[in-house]
Amino acid sequence: MRIFGIAVLALFFSLGFSQVSNLGNPQTQSEMPPPLAPADSASALEPISEPVQEPVPAARASGNIPLLAPKGEFEKQKDFDARKAKWEKDAINKLTAKDTTAKGYANRIEYAKELGFDTLTLKALTIVLEDRIVAEDSKLITQKAPNAKIELSSYNAETETFDLHIQDTANTSNPFIFQGSVTIPMSMAKSIDRNNPDFSTSVVFLNSTYEPDETTKLHLAMQKLLLHKGSKNLNVKGSFAEVELGNMSNYYAYKQRTDSILKGTLKSHDLSYKDALKIANGGQPSSRGESLMGWRGWTRLAAFTLAAASGVGAAFKHSDAGKYKEDINELENRARVKGIYDDGPGVNDPYRNEWRIQYSDRKTELLKNERYRNIFGISAGVFAVAGVATFFF
Repeated sequence: MRIFGIAVLALFFSLGFSQVSNLGNPQTQSEMPPPLAPADSASALEPISEPVQEPVPAARASGNIPLLAPKGEFEKQKDFDARKAKWEKDAINKLTAKDTTAKGYANRIEYAKELGFDTLTLKALTIVLEDRIVAEDSKLITQKAPNAKIELSSYNAETETFDLHIQDTANTSNPFIFQGSVTIPMSMAKSIDRNNPDFSTSVVFLNSTYEPDETTKLHLAMQKLLLHKGSKNLNVKGSFAEVELGNMSNYYAYKQRTDSILKGTLKSHDLSYKDALKIANGGQPSSRGESLMGWRGWTRLAAFTLAAASGVGAAFKHSDAGKYKEDINELENRARVKGIYDDGPGVNDPYRNEWRIQYSDRKTELLKNERYRNIFGISAGVFAVAGVATFFF
């Protein structure tokens, strides 16, 4: 045992010595970690790189709608479907809420594309949001133009008008040029200085803006020019000319769209999401000027309304017929008592003629009311059947 211990100690010291000696051995340098780069090397000057975070899209930053979390490993399909349906409903309600600008609705369209809706839902959302954009662009703004330059021609006494040229091209938000005429009574025209007519000018234009670059927003879709002399509103006729701008990029697309709005060929239909979904499926929108029920709903409503009215009419006529029938029974009983029938003892009674007139009148009214009762009753049945039929056709 003593010999074995001495052997172990000898082996330990020999291994330790070999490790120390390897520190200075060039052949073992490759097994060591590579040395640091010199201080003057390019790699030493490079800062430690950090993970780059992608910028959040503007649409998402303003959307405040979380993405739908994928189905969990231990989540049942029916639970995931219920969660997805609720998420989709909440997201659609937020996206279609009427509380933003035209640009805000345009951002929502881009945001909807990021949320991962199915094709049909995304198409319907795009339809309803584009309809909201048209509604915003169609709003009219009236603004005074105190710096507008006004030029008047000589007065035409026959038509009591001045030819008119007004421009405010230096305006940085809604420049315009207007050419036309203004009607002014002769008594007022005599006191007008054509070089300084002292008119108050305002313009009415669409809310839609032309944006040739990121910093410029111009209202160029003019609808009307308003001209006042003191408190008097002057009658103006004419049209707006195009304003020459340095950058006309996409101007004609803007003009075509705004001209369509001004002419009424492009207008908002105040669509709901359900309307938009119907359009996306190839159907027709339910305009707020039309029934949301469609022709079947209208037909059903009209049929049941007429059926009810006919039923009431039949009931009234039946009641009236019953009253006339009671009158006839009373007249017949009176005739028996007095014996004024043709073969009765009171055939020559003076009351007989009066009785015959009363009896004839009551009989006529009875037949008429029974006829109307039958007509109304049949009509009620026909209209009721027609109303029921709308549920199946």
